[in-house]
Amino acid sequence: MDAHKRFRGLLHSARVVQADTIAELRVGGVVSHDRSEALYSYTVLDRPAAWPPPRFRMPGLDPGRRYRVRSLTPGDPVPDGQRPPWMSGEVTVSGAVLATIGLEPPSLDPDRSALFHVVEA
Repeated sequence: MDAHKRFRGLLHSARVVQADTIAELRVGGVVSHDRSEALYSYTVLDRPAAWPPPRFRMPGLDPGRRYRVRSLTPGDPVPDGQRPPWMSGEVTVSGAVLATIGLEPPSLDPDRSALFHVVEA
């Protein structure tokens, strides 16, 4: 509930985006119209045939800007052994990297999600 209040403006006014990914995963989010902030969800729908799953990409950001990405855990946090090292804090990368190369995802069980907050650095 607190996360919804905190991000209400973004959730209700931003542009909805979806990433192309394998069928067992879903990556989507909302990106502010000025592309300075975004929220993304990474969801494992079923165990992928190939493990580990591919990096997840974050579409809709400005490729020429740099962004800080951090995990947002309004519910149960992703356990330590399932988080890639970058999720221990935050990482700063370009919008181009986020859209084309992506980030290493957490190792989640099916029907689990992780949320990520992205802001211009």
